[in-house]
Amino acid sequence: MGIEEQMRGLTDETGDKAGEGADARQDEAEERAREMNDDLQRAAEERREDRGRR
Repeated sequence: MGIEEQMRGLTDETGDKAGEGADARQDEAEERAREMNDDLQRAAEERREDRGRR
């Protein structure tokens, strides 16, 4: 295997690993966004309930 083929192989491997990391980070970001949305919805519901009691 020539140097160029080895370099292409390394690039492919590191590209795949970087892509996997990006996918994992995106999954984590989406999960955090869902959690924040849930928190905001709970807070809004609590405010509505508080206003109803006044």
